[in-house]
Parts: sequence; structure tokens; C-alpha cells
Amino acid sequence: MKGVKDDHFNADDSCEAFAENREWGARITEASLVPPVTRKNEVLDHYVIVADQEEVKRKMQVSIPDEYKEKLDVQKSGADESDMENPEVKDYKPRKQLGDEVLEQEVYGIDPYTHNMLLDLMPEELDWPRSDKLVFIEDVFLRTLNKQARTFTGTEQAPVNCPDDNYVAYRKGLGVVCNKEGGFDKDDFVVGFMGEVYPACKWFEKQDGIRSLHNHSKDPVPEFYHIYLERPKGDADGYDLVVIDAMHKANYASCICHSCRPNCEEKVIAVEGRYQIASQTSDYSGQSLVGDLMPLRSQEKSEDLVADKIYWQS
Repeated sequence: MKGVKDDHFNADDSCEAFAENREWGARITEASLVPPVTRKNEVLDHYVIVADQEEVKRKMQVSIPDEYKEKLDVQKSGADESDMENPEVKDYKPRKQLGDEVLEQEVYGIDPYTHNMLLDLMPEELDWPRSDKLVFIEDVFLRTLNKQARTFTGTEQAPVNCPDDNYVAYRKGLGVVCNKEGGFDKDDFVVGFMGEVYPACKWFEKQDGIRSLHNHSKDPVPEFYHIYLERPKGDADGYDLVVIDAMHKANYASCICHSCRPNCEEKVIAVEGRYQIASQTSDYSGQSLVGDLMPLRSQEKSEDLVADKIYWQS
């Protein structure tokens, strides 16, 4: 990164001379780039129920089924072929402290096209196996890039790679990075996903209303920062659903980006008698924290970027 400018850069102008007839992977278009504007929201440390408070509380209440331990053992063994997922009961654990164990900062990545180009253009005399090349690009290179990009957080400016080098790093907005020496261990609790809680019917009414207002507008439909909290079918009261929206009221969990190769897992757990969505590490994590959010969201389309051992999505 050698310069700063306030407007979007054109991803289509670089690297084309190298493409020839090879399939280099997807390119990120100018329309998909994230502008240097940081989302503002009210910080929460608890759920805020927006409508039908008693109904939502009931839906989030944990009801342990009969013979719970036996059913859980069967589920873990894989012998149960049904889809009756049982509640996962956990002890309370404090979240990782923002500004200490984790940081919220601007994060950057490269698209698959640039990733494959860098992989292909590495000097043959290095004689590295493919695994070592991937570690260099997806760990060393991108971790260094994001450390340098940290200073741009909140400046409403974006660092842009020098066009002469033909390598472009794309801004992905705010992300969450590990700030603990040595990283986090596997299955380490990070944070619960907080926000405004809607019963499903009220949430879909809200979405439909917003979209209808934008049908004849040139402005894009606003982004939704929401996750579905699904009560497990194995709960004694059966399956149910509420929606947690982190657009205006949230904690840093809403900045954990999606990845096709996550190092965090977002899951519904039962803590102190109530269901919540928790982020916990699924692998050793010493870099940006990312999870597989697609099963919990209703996003139609996103584009992959490589960043810190993962593929980021908008």
C-alpha cells in the first residue's frame, strides 16, 4: 500500500495482462467495494426485545427435554439419524474484552483472482510446496497488510495499493482481530451476538416494508445485520424462531465477518436458561476472527475475498 485516495479504485484495470486463457478466479467489481464510512450503532451488552416481549421471552426460554443426557450422547455419537438437534447447555463465560483481547478495525483482503495470480507468479527457485505458498499469502502477507491498515480505522480514508504493482487490496469494512499474544485456543468463547430481537413475523413485515419503499428509489436497499436464532427441535417445547438485528444496536459480534473457511463458529447455545447465539473459535485463532454466517442469515449474494487465512465475503 503506497497511497491514499478518497474515491473508489477500479479493480478491472489491473492484472489483465497476466490472465491470458487461464481461469484466475472471481474479480471484485467497483460496485461491490466498501466505501470508507464506518457504521455507527449503539453498543449493547444484552438483548433488546422490540415487539411482543412476552412471546419473544418464551421463544428464547430453554426447556430441557426428558432423558436429555442420553439423547445428547446419542446425538454426539452420530447414531441418531433424525434432525432432532438437542439444546447445547453451556456455563456462563465472559466475552473477550474489546480493546484488550480483541480489536475492532478496518480489514482488507484480496480477491481470488489476485490470490491465484500471486500464487502462480511466485519464483520457481523458491521450491516451496503449495501449502507453504498458501501460508505465506493467506497468513504472513495478509496479516501484515491488516496490521498496516489498522491506522486507517475511523479516518474515512482507504489505503490503495500502487497501480504499478498490479496488486489491489480491497477494503472490507470493520472486522474483529485477535489481540492476544499466542492467539485463542480451539473452542474458546469469544462473544455473544447482541442486538434488537424480533418475532419472525414482525421482522419479515419490517423487511417487506423497507423493500417496498425502495422499489421506485435509486437508493440501494439498506444492508441487514441480522441473524436467525432458532430454538432446537429437541427442546421440550419444540422448534421456534426469533431474529436478532444488529443494524442500530449491537456489540462487536456484528463485525465478525463471514468466511468460507472460518476460524470461528456461530451457534445457538443455552446459558442460564436462555438461548443465545455465541461465537467460539473452531480452530486456533491468532488473526482476524471470521465465521460461517450464511446458515444463520438470509443474504442472497456476496463475493469472496481472501484475508488472513480465510475468504471474506461482503
